[in-house]
Amino acid sequence: MNKLKILNFNIQKATSPSKLIHILNYAKNKKIQIMCLTEFDLNQSTELSSIQQLLSNFDFKIAIQSVQHRTAIIYHSSIEIISNNIFPRHNRDNQLANFYVCDITINFKQENLTIISVYVPVYNNVNDNRFHCINKKDFIDTLCPTLSSLSRGENNLIICGDWNTHPMEATNLNRIESFLHQQLMENNLYDIFFLPNNRRSICYTNHGSNGTNNRLDRFHVSFNLLRNINFKYRVHQKLPFTTHRPVVCTLSDINSNSNNNIINKDNFYKRIPSIPDYVESSGPGQIGRA
Repeated sequence: MNKLKILNFNIQKATSPSKLIHILNYAKNKKIQIMCLTEFDLNQSTELSSIQQLLSNFDFKIAIQSVQHRTAIIYHSSIEIISNNIFPRHNRDNQLANFYVCDITINFKQENLTIISVYVPVYNNVNDNRFHCINKKDFIDTLCPTLSSLSRGENNLIICGDWNTHPMEATNLNRIESFLHQQLMENNLYDIFFLPNNRRSICYTNHGSNGTNNRLDRFHVSFNLLRNINFKYRVHQKLPFTTHRPVVCTLSDINSNSNNNIINKDNFYKRIPSIPDYVESSGPGQIGRA
């Protein structure tokens, strides 16, 4: 496998077969092998059975712990899964956070990669949505030490999803968001949007309410992977059934033109592009429509 393409996309409910068929055809056309889908939000187990049957028709499989989980990873049948569900084994704090995370581990370019899909809750009040069972602060307070535990081992992490937080370049980060970004950096997890060539991509991934645009859907990778693998990031055109744009990360061999050859930890975020402030339209600690 010379290239690996990973899709990060908020599907805003996977209960519609026509929506899934659209995404599967999209993945086929773009030659995407792994899809990390957030806000999967199934209503009952029979829907999961129907989805598994539909995926098999396209030569895909699904990793999801239960119908209660808010994120799923769909992968092509040619992908060999080494392990999955390692996040719950490292989560020693709030087990409710597991419903917002899905993970698989594969091998690419002689590196074991743990791909983690996360959906950060929109709300600080768990009663605001029937799918919510943990608020944003409690989730982030659980996510960060779990990622720290994973990073201390030999795990090379690629973590993506709908973060429902302002990105690093925003100048109006609240306390929760500042803590999240600081923890990601301390665990050597870096936002690939800031690799030089990737900054040419569209700088937002979500069309929020009141005309606000946000870069909610992001990829963070273990820094040591940047030495061996090239990461190309691209935001694609919006699909008709969601407010989010598909974000695709392509992994390939390092070469002389690779955009991460000159990167080091000290200067990674020093050349952050100038982007207008992101607008919080849903109150403190909440970002637009998830």
